[in-house]
Amino acid sequence: YHLLKNKKTTSLTDERINELDTLGFSWVVRDDPEATWNHRYEDLYDYYKDNGDCLVPQRYDLNKRLGTWVNTQRREYKQLKKSLKSSMTPAKIKKLNYINFTWKSSKKRPKNRSLERVRNNVHQEVDLSQQQSQRESQ
Repeated sequence: YHLLKNKKTTSLTDERINELDTLGFSWVVRDDPEATWNHRYEDLYDYYKDNGDCLVPQRYDLNKRLGTWVNTQRREYKQLKKSLKSSMTPAKIKKLNYINFTWKSSKKRPKNRSLERVRNNVHQEVDLSQQQSQRESQ
């Protein structure tokens, strides 16, 4: 297909292309990298809104690809800073900085940070519920 697109000799005829199109053949092997990046950024933005930071665990159970993606952004940023080949751009850096992206991960971060937040939220809800009950009984 690439040969045909590049005006090179190929055994792929127009008839074969039409037959493959009829069968629903996908000519694109992988998704558009920019669209994929934007999709992961939206996932990270949602995580940021829920957790108040961008410290996604590398093995994040709720979105396994997000933790890996975050680590990749850090690696690409380091590559860029070393003037090596990198997919990181000023526009990506600006978007990530907008949500206070942490460019260096800390190995000392608590492993059950999300669980702690859930527990704190539950305790706050219980306290509010108890306060409400006390007000109603007065």
